Amino acid sequence: MTGIELSGNHIMVTTQFTGCAFCMAEHGGSLYCAHVSPAGVHGMTPNTDGLTLATRILGPGAGAFGNAGGVAVRVYGRGRGSAPIPAG
Repeated sequence: MTGIELSGNHIMVTTQFTGCAFCMAEHGGSLYCAHVSPAGVHGMTPNTDGLTLATRILGPGAGAFGNAGGVAVRVYGRGRGSAPIPAG
């Protein structure tokens, strides 16, 4: 996957998670993000649900941004994720 490097001039917003996932990774002092949708991905079924997509991204050898040092991503997906849960 390729992440978008966010800076003070960028904002990223997504609505409810249906069949997609939101991924984040920190590398070299920068935050990289991507909104991932299974539709149109070569070799994947376009109707993959959100839980299946998040599970694939979190799977072994998957879930890294090629332009962010190969750091494993944190995932927010429908029904599954790896992002830290804030207190409160």
